[in-house]
Amino acid sequence: MKRHLARQPRRSPGWRVGALCAAVGAVTLAVVGGILSAGEPLTIIMMGAFGLFFGLLAAPSIQPAAFRRPALVQTLCGAITGGLATVMLGLGGEGIAFGLLAGGIIGWLAPAWLRYVTMP
Repeated sequence: MKRHLARQPRRSPGWRVGALCAAVGAVTLAVVGGILSAGEPLTIIMMGAFGLFFGLLAAPSIQPAAFRRPALVQTLCGAITGGLATVMLGLGGEGIAFGLLAGGIIGWLAPAWLRYVTMP
């Protein structure tokens, strides 16, 4: 005999929102980086990666119900973004460690400051 279980409402998959935000961030910053660096490939790649993780950082604030642990996603993406920024600046190991820490804190505080960022 089959038991009929109540269906849980489907949550919107967070990967769709994250992928869209990441793609928009990556393309936007890669184009800006390409223009500002006169087409230097390393700068375009780094700016694209920076935009990718910054877009992922914003995704849980745009649609928080789509993510199981939005604070964890934002903290990790903030740490990676901070680490990439310090690598782009050419800082050593201590600078990268500080960038990871500072980026993680900024990511963790993202819900507080992202509401003031104007989204297109």
